[in-house]
Parts: sequence; structure tokens; C-alpha cells
Amino acid sequence: MREKNSRSHIASPSAATPPNFEASAAVCRRAIDLGIEVERKQWELGEVLREIQEKQLWKSTGSKNFSAFVVDSVRVSLRTAQELIRVRKACEAVGLSKQTIDELGWSKLAIVASKLTGSNKDQILEDIRQKSTAQLRQIYAQKRPKGAAPGNRAAQLRITDTIAKAFYCAAIQTGVHDRQTNLEHICAEFLAKPILWSLIGEINCN
Repeated sequence: MREKNSRSHIASPSAATPPNFEASAAVCRRAIDLGIEVERKQWELGEVLREIQEKQLWKSTGSKNFSAFVVDSVRVSLRTAQELIRVRKACEAVGLSKQTIDELGWSKLAIVASKLTGSNKDQILEDIRQKSTAQLRQIYAQKRPKGAAPGNRAAQLRITDTIAKAFYCAAIQTGVHDRQTNLEHICAEFLAKPILWSLIGEINCN
């Protein structure tokens, strides 16, 4: 479905069309097809990376940790790997099929994944179908949990001993000292617990 919609943007030749129109259109169609293929591969990579992280399969490669494995062997950043895993989990948590994901496109789903719940799924999926990527970013990137105060979120976080220890352990596992990266790692490890995913549908973060 998505392929058909995308290709519809390639105009038909007219009297003023240059002689190389067909060749140009073929190149554009090839770019569209490759883009769709890349998005589908991201879904598959997210599944594989999640299994590797949860089962610690990276140890079989001799890598120091999961971060070293994805950076050195998979050749993506840790943040990208965590994003792929996060979006994959979010989509599965609300029961999105692979067919639906192929139709909607990974890029748009990545923008709204953190806001997806069982109660708002239909509305968000309709937004994905009707709105552009830029519009989705404008709508969903600005949403905060109810009761959250505006301003610098980092400044509102009080680092307790427990949080400091968690960041320290995460840094050992990821091999980096970036706070955002390690916070995402902590959250990913926490959400990897199967029992938590039975509760996700009841949580509304909007």
C-alpha cells in the first residue's frame, strides 16, 4: 500500500517533459523502493538486537558489552540500537502487526512510539496515515506527561545515591558516560522484564 502511495507522486510525462523522463522516474522509483526496504530492515534489526541484549548473546562474540557489540560489529550507535529496540517493543505492546508497520513506515512510528498506548492507538495510527513526518514531530515531540512542569527536565532530576549507582552500573555495561544514553539503557533493561509488559496497556503517558 505504501509503495503505491509513494509512487503516485511521480508525475506522468507531458509535452514539456525532457527526453530522459523515464530514466529519471526509474531512478526515483528505485530510491523509493530502497527507502521502504531500509525501513523494513529496521524492524527486523530491532527484533534481533532485542534478543541479543536480553539474552546477552553478544558475549559469544567476545565483545566487552552490548554497546561495544553494536558499535563495533553491527556498526550502529548504542542510541540507534536502543531506539530500534524501544520502537519494536512499543509496537508489539499495542499489538501492531508487521503488515501495519510496513504500511505506516518505521520513521513515523519512531516519532510516536513513546506515546502509544492501548487506549490511544487508533487515534495515533490515524495521525500517522494523515499527517506528514514534520507534523507528527510538531504534535508528539511537544507532548509531556500530565503534571510535568515545563523547562529544563535535566535540572529537575535529583540524583540520589540509588540513581547514581544505577548510572554507574549502566556506564560499565554501555561503555560510555553519556547520561542520556545510560538512562535509556536503564529504562530498556527495566522494561525488558516480561511482567511489566502486561501493565503497559494500562499506562497512559499523554
